[in-house]
Amino acid sequence: METTGFSHNVKGRVAYLRQSHELHTELFQKLATADGGRIFGVDLVAWAVLNRSLSLIDGFSMMIESGNILCAGALLRLQLDSAMRLHACWLVEDPHALAKPLLAGEPLKSTKSKSGAPLTDRYLKDELSKTHPWVNSVYAATSGFIHLSKAHMISTVRGLEAETNRATFGLASTARAVKEDELVEALDGFIAATKCLLHLVASWLVSKDEAALTTDVGVPKDC
Repeated sequence: METTGFSHNVKGRVAYLRQSHELHTELFQKLATADGGRIFGVDLVAWAVLNRSLSLIDGFSMMIESGNILCAGALLRLQLDSAMRLHACWLVEDPHALAKPLLAGEPLKSTKSKSGAPLTDRYLKDELSKTHPWVNSVYAATSGFIHLSKAHMISTVRGLEAETNRATFGLASTARAVKEDELVEALDGFIAATKCLLHLVASWLVSKDEAALTTDVGVPKDC
Protein backbone atom coordinates (compact mmCIF):
# COMPACT_ATOMS: atom_id res chain seq x y z
CA MET A 1 0.00 0.00 0.00
CA GLU A 2 1.60 3.26 -1.12
CA THR A 3 0.78 6.91 -0.45
CA THR A 4 -0.34 7.27 -4.07
CA GLY A 5 -3.44 5.30 -3.10
CA PHE A 6 -4.29 7.58 -0.19
CA SER A 7 -6.18 10.84 -0.03
CA HIS A 8 -4.60 14.16 0.82
CA ASN A 9 -5.59 13.53 4.45
CA VAL A 10 -2.96 10.81 4.73
CA LYS A 11 -0.36 12.06 2.27
CA GLY A 12 -0.39 15.57 3.72
CA ARG A 13 0.12 14.33 7.26
CA VAL A 14 2.98 12.03 6.28
CA ALA A 15 4.63 14.92 4.41
CA TYR A 16 4.21 17.16 7.47
CA LEU A 17 6.04 14.67 9.66
CA ARG A 18 8.90 14.24 7.20
CA GLN A 19 9.26 18.00 6.80
CA SER A 20 9.72 18.30 10.57
CA HIS A 21 13.22 16.82 10.19
CA GLU A 22 14.52 20.33 9.55
CA LEU A 23 13.02 21.65 12.78
CA HIS A 24 14.50 18.76 14.76
CA THR A 25 17.94 19.62 13.39
CA GLU A 26 17.47 23.33 14.04
CA LEU A 27 16.56 22.76 17.67
CA PHE A 28 19.49 20.38 18.12
CA GLN A 29 21.91 22.98 16.80
CA LYS A 30 20.41 25.85 18.81
CA LEU A 31 20.74 23.85 22.02
CA ALA A 32 24.37 23.12 21.19
CA THR A 33 25.23 26.82 20.87
CA ALA A 34 22.91 28.35 23.51
CA ASP A 35 24.45 29.78 26.69
CA GLY A 36 27.88 29.91 25.10
CA GLY A 37 27.86 26.24 24.19
CA ARG A 38 27.60 24.94 27.75
CA ILE A 39 26.10 21.45 27.95
CA PHE A 40 23.65 20.46 30.67
CA GLY A 41 21.91 17.25 31.62
CA VAL A 42 18.64 18.33 30.04
CA ASP A 43 20.51 18.93 26.77
CA LEU A 44 21.51 15.27 26.72
CA VAL A 45 17.92 14.18 27.34
CA ALA A 46 16.56 16.60 24.73
CA TRP A 47 19.09 15.49 22.12
CA ALA A 48 18.22 11.84 22.75
CA VAL A 49 14.53 12.68 22.35
CA LEU A 50 15.15 14.56 19.09
CA ASN A 51 17.28 11.75 17.67
CA ARG A 52 14.77 9.09 18.70
CA SER A 53 11.95 11.17 17.24
CA LEU A 54 13.62 11.36 13.84
CA SER A 55 14.06 7.58 13.76
CA LEU A 56 10.47 7.01 14.85
CA ILE A 57 9.14 9.46 12.25
CA ASP A 58 10.96 7.57 9.51
CA GLY A 59 9.69 4.20 10.69
CA PHE A 60 6.16 5.39 11.44
CA SER A 61 5.82 7.04 8.03
CA MET A 62 6.88 3.85 6.26
CA MET A 63 4.46 1.77 8.34
CA ILE A 64 1.58 4.12 7.53
CA GLU A 65 2.43 3.96 3.82
CA SER A 66 2.44 0.17 3.93
CA GLY A 67 -0.80 0.03 5.92
CA ASN A 68 0.91 -1.69 8.87
CA ILE A 69 -1.26 -0.23 11.63
CA LEU A 70 -0.05 -2.69 14.29
CA CYS A 71 3.54 -1.52 13.97
CA ALA A 72 2.54 2.12 13.47
CA GLY A 73 0.52 2.04 16.69
CA ALA A 74 3.49 0.71 18.65
CA LEU A 75 5.75 3.44 17.24
CA LEU A 76 3.19 6.08 18.22
CA ARG A 77 3.37 4.80 21.81
CA LEU A 78 7.17 5.19 21.71
CA GLN A 79 6.88 8.79 20.47
CA LEU A 80 4.51 9.56 23.34
CA ASP A 81 6.98 7.92 25.71
CA SER A 82 9.66 10.40 24.57
CA ALA A 83 7.38 13.35 25.31
CA MET A 84 6.45 11.93 28.73
CA ARG A 85 10.06 11.34 29.74
CA LEU A 86 11.28 14.72 28.53
CA HIS A 87 8.45 16.34 30.46
CA ALA A 88 9.77 14.55 33.56
CA CYS A 89 12.58 17.12 33.62
CA TRP A 90 9.97 19.65 34.80
CA LEU A 91 8.71 17.32 37.53
CA VAL A 92 11.90 16.78 39.55
CA GLU A 93 13.98 18.97 41.84
CA ASP A 94 17.12 18.67 39.71
CA PRO A 95 16.15 18.29 36.03
CA HIS A 96 19.76 17.86 34.91
CA ALA A 97 20.23 14.86 37.21
CA LEU A 98 17.53 13.00 35.27
CA ALA A 99 20.13 12.19 32.61
CA LYS A 100 22.02 9.99 35.07
CA PRO A 101 19.52 7.14 35.46
CA LEU A 102 18.81 7.23 31.74
CA LEU A 103 22.51 6.94 30.90
CA ALA A 104 22.93 4.21 33.51
CA GLY A 105 20.06 2.23 32.05
CA GLU A 106 18.15 2.42 35.34
CA PRO A 107 14.32 2.45 35.48
CA LEU A 108 13.06 6.01 35.66
CA LYS A 109 10.63 4.96 38.39
CA SER A 110 13.60 4.79 40.76
CA THR A 111 13.68 8.61 40.60
CA LYS A 112 11.22 10.67 42.64
CA SER A 113 9.30 13.77 41.61
CA LYS A 114 9.22 16.99 43.60
CA SER A 115 6.20 15.63 45.44
CA GLY A 116 7.96 12.36 46.23
CA ALA A 117 6.09 10.23 43.69
CA PRO A 118 8.12 7.68 41.69
CA LEU A 119 8.36 8.49 37.98
CA THR A 120 6.30 5.57 36.74
CA ASP A 121 4.78 5.56 33.27
CA ARG A 122 1.33 6.12 34.76
CA TYR A 123 2.55 9.09 36.79
CA LEU A 124 4.31 10.64 33.80
CA LYS A 125 1.20 10.12 31.68
CA ASP A 126 -1.08 11.66 34.30
CA GLU A 127 1.18 14.69 34.73
CA LEU A 128 1.52 15.39 31.00
CA SER A 129 -2.21 14.95 30.50
CA LYS A 130 -2.86 17.86 32.88
CA THR A 131 -1.73 20.25 30.14
CA HIS A 132 -2.34 17.94 27.17
CA PRO A 133 -5.67 16.12 27.74
CA TRP A 134 -5.33 14.05 24.55
CA VAL A 135 -2.47 12.11 26.16
CA ASN A 136 -4.87 9.91 28.17
CA SER A 137 -6.72 8.55 25.15
CA VAL A 138 -3.60 8.11 22.99
CA TYR A 139 -1.77 6.35 25.84
CA ALA A 140 -4.67 4.00 26.46
CA ALA A 141 -5.14 3.21 22.78
CA THR A 142 -1.48 2.66 21.93
CA SER A 143 -0.56 0.63 25.02
CA GLY A 144 -2.61 -2.13 23.43
CA PHE A 145 -0.15 -2.19 20.55
CA ILE A 146 2.82 -2.72 22.89
CA HIS A 147 1.40 -5.71 24.78
CA LEU A 148 -0.35 -8.62 23.09
CA SER A 149 -3.96 -7.50 23.24
CA LYS A 150 -7.32 -7.16 21.51
CA ALA A 151 -5.74 -5.16 18.68
CA HIS A 152 -3.53 -8.12 17.75
CA MET A 153 -6.28 -10.69 18.25
CA ILE A 154 -8.74 -9.00 15.88
CA SER A 155 -6.03 -8.14 13.35
CA THR A 156 -6.05 -11.75 12.14
CA VAL A 157 -9.77 -11.64 11.32
CA ARG A 158 -10.23 -11.24 7.59
CA GLY A 159 -13.93 -11.73 7.33
CA LEU A 160 -17.08 -12.76 9.20
CA GLU A 161 -20.11 -14.58 7.82
CA ALA A 162 -23.10 -13.85 10.05
CA GLU A 163 -25.37 -16.34 8.30
CA THR A 164 -23.03 -19.29 8.79
CA ASN A 165 -21.35 -17.96 11.92
CA ARG A 166 -17.96 -18.58 10.31
CA ALA A 167 -14.83 -16.46 10.35
CA THR A 168 -11.86 -16.25 8.00
CA PHE A 169 -8.40 -15.57 9.42
CA GLY A 170 -5.12 -14.49 7.90
CA LEU A 171 -1.64 -13.31 8.73
CA ALA A 172 -0.16 -9.87 8.01
CA SER A 173 0.08 -10.24 4.26
CA THR A 174 -3.53 -11.40 3.93
CA ALA A 175 -5.21 -9.65 6.89
CA ARG A 176 -8.04 -7.15 6.50
CA ALA A 177 -7.39 -3.88 4.68
CA VAL A 178 -6.76 -0.96 7.00
CA LYS A 179 -9.34 1.81 6.75
CA GLU A 180 -8.06 5.28 5.94
CA ASP A 181 -9.67 6.79 9.04
CA GLU A 182 -7.55 4.42 11.16
CA LEU A 183 -4.42 5.74 9.49
CA VAL A 184 -5.53 9.36 9.92
CA GLU A 185 -6.26 8.77 13.60
CA ALA A 186 -2.80 7.27 14.12
CA LEU A 187 -1.19 10.13 12.18
CA ASP A 188 -3.01 12.76 14.24
CA GLY A 189 -1.83 11.11 17.45
CA PHE A 190 1.76 10.90 16.23
CA ILE A 191 1.73 14.53 15.06
CA ALA A 192 0.36 15.64 18.43
CA ALA A 193 3.09 13.73 20.30
CA THR A 194 5.76 15.15 17.98
CA LYS A 195 4.52 18.73 18.40
CA CYS A 196 4.47 18.23 22.14
CA LEU A 197 8.05 17.01 22.43
CA LEU A 198 9.29 19.73 20.09
CA HIS A 199 7.53 22.34 22.19
CA LEU A 200 9.16 20.93 25.33
CA VAL A 201 12.59 21.09 23.69
CA ALA A 202 11.94 24.68 22.63
CA SER A 203 10.81 25.54 26.17
CA TRP A 204 14.10 24.24 27.52
CA LEU A 205 15.95 26.23 24.87
CA VAL A 206 14.26 29.42 26.07
CA SER A 207 15.11 28.59 29.68
CA LYS A 208 18.72 27.81 28.83
CA ASP A 209 19.54 30.98 26.94
CA GLU A 210 17.68 34.26 27.31
CA ALA A 211 18.79 35.15 23.80
CA ALA A 212 16.43 32.42 22.58
CA LEU A 213 13.50 34.61 23.64
CA THR A 214 13.99 36.62 20.45
CA THR A 215 14.55 33.56 18.29
CA ASP A 216 11.68 32.08 16.33
CA VAL A 217 12.19 28.32 16.35
CA GLY A 218 8.87 27.73 14.62
CA VAL A 219 7.45 25.26 17.14
CA PRO A 220 3.64 25.09 17.25
CA LYS A 221 2.26 26.41 20.54
CA ASP A 222 -0.79 24.17 20.56
CA CYS A 223 0.82 20.79 21.15
